[in-house]
Formats: sequence, structure tokens, C-alpha cells
Amino acid sequence: MATTVTHIVDPNSGAGFDYDSLYDWEAGEQGDLTGVRDEISVAKCRCTGGTADTTGFTVDGWVTSATQYIKIWTDPTESYRHAGVWPTGNKYVLSTGDASVTIAESYTKIFGICHTVTGGSDGIQSSGYVHHVEIAYCILRATLDSGSEAIYSNNLSADFWKIYNNIIYDHSFIGVWQRIDSYMGWLYYNNTFHNCGTGIKDGAASGTSIAINNLFSTCTTNASGTFAAPTDYNATDDASIGYTVTGSGNTHDHVSHTFTFANEGGDNFHLASTDVGAIDLGVSDPGSGLFSDDIDGVARGATWDIGADEYVAAVSALSISVSEALSFAEALD
Repeated sequence: MATTVTHIVDPNSGAGFDYDSLYDWEAGEQGDLTGVRDEISVAKCRCTGGTADTTGFTVDGWVTSATQYIKIWTDPTESYRHAGVWPTGNKYVLSTGDASVTIAESYTKIFGICHTVTGGSDGIQSSGYVHHVEIAYCILRATLDSGSEAIYSNNLSADFWKIYNNIIYDHSFIGVWQRIDSYMGWLYYNNTFHNCGTGIKDGAASGTSIAINNLFSTCTTNASGTFAAPTDYNATDDASIGYTVTGSGNTHDHVSHTFTFANEGGDNFHLASTDVGAIDLGVSDPGSGLFSDDIDGVARGATWDIGADEYVAAVSALSISVSEALSFAEALD
């Protein structure tokens, strides 16, 4: 069994850090994980002083496998991951200006990262034959956007990518673009797309990609391409989904819905308690056990919401204490 080897990335060089940027971590750790190292190589990102990680980088020069892979993440048990909105303070943020994060190695996972780009650069892009990539629990945005994509692949056979539980917004060109026909399609589950030119643009050959439980809000085009069954349960705020589906499917898509967010103007895309456009309208467990929580780590339960957020009503401490008091009083009678 491969050994998990974790290095701490902290732009503020706090206690216990190993590298002060993902660029330096990648350069320092790249190599053959399948040989003598027999390793899962983990970059655990922290931010002890509020400084962003500002250098783009390329994941290249590795040898990986399904059990010996690369993982870049913020640990949800620590305090450095976002809370489902763009963070301030000591939360890890990757802000690469007009430079991209390029994935040139298969079996790469990116979890819980906030990434922002400016200008026309792509956020996370692929290079070469790259398969089995996962991008999840991330917030991907653009500022001063003039044509970028949050996630982009222009490579033949960039297969088996899994994109789930992400919030992607303000990419005026495209949110996720799988541009070239691939042998096997991508999986898009429970993502929220807001204010994108196109939310998902997929070119998978013969309609092999699957999209389920995705929310499209204020996008010029919600999605385009030919998708495979069981693509379904996606929701839009206009009259069109935009894609086609091979075989039977998408009989539960929702169009012309009104989404109510916690603070849309402040880029807080948590669902409000008054929402009727996404809450309880998704299908449960679209990824067959791939994940069971939302972008905040909240358990989705028996009935799933559409999009990256699962609304859970706040529990009143007062009501609990009153209920417990009544139960106790009844027990004494």
C-alpha cells in the first residue's frame, strides 16, 4: 500500500511549513511515485498570515497511478479552507494573475482550493494526455475577465475528469470547457455556475459526458454539447438547458426557475431558506458514492439540492434546550 507523504504549503512560512508556494512544492516533489517512493504525494495548503499564493505552476515530471497519485488540497479539519464563499483572513487562496495552473499528469486531485485569475488566462488547464483528474470543493472565479475558462482542456483523450461540488463564477467566456473529442467523457455533478458566458461546454465524442444536479444562474448559455444518460436534474434560470442527451434522459431537468441565494450581490451562493429553485430538487448520490456532502462538507442527506450547496436549516439552541427540558419534566411525572 502506498505511503501518504504530506508537505505543508504556506505563503506565510508559518510553523511546520515545507514550501511557501505550490510552485516550489511541485518543483521539489515531482518524480516517480510508482517506483521506490510508492507514494501518495500531498500538498496541504495553509495560510497563517493572510497572504495569497501568487505563482502559477505546472504539474509535470511525475509518474502516477490510481493508487499513487497527487493531491493538492486544504484540509477541511483545519481552519484554512473557505466556507463556501470567497474568503478573507487566514484562508488559503491561489491568485495567479494571468497565469494558469496546468495539469500535465494523470491522477491529480485538487480539493478545496480558492483560485482566481485575471485577464484572459485559463484557471486550471490540461496539457497532453491527462486522465483521471478530480477537481472538487473549489471556488473558481475570474476578475477583469476577458475570455478565460475556470477549467479547460484542449487535448485529445483528456479522459475521466470528475468535476463536482464547485462554485464557478464571473468567467465571462466559459466555466468548464472540454474542447476536443475524448474517448471517454467527463462527469459534472452538483456544481454551481453563476455569471458565466457558458457554464459547461463539452465536446466529448459520441456524447459520453454526464451532467447531473448542476445549477446555472445568470449564464448567457447554460450548457452545450451532447451528453449521455443519465444526464438529468440540472436547473437553469432561463428557458433552456442548452445541451442534448443521447438515449433516454433529462426528463427531470428544471428550466425557468428562480434561485434565491444568501447574498447573490456579495457572491454568496449558498441557498437561502426561501429558495424554491434548487432545494430538494436534485437526485441523490449521482456519483454512486463519489461524495455525500456539499462544498462546505455538510451532509446532503436523503434528498439532495441542486448545485454546490446543500441548504440545512439552522438549529436553535433555545428550542433544543426547551425540548430537552420538557422531555425531562415528563420523565419525572
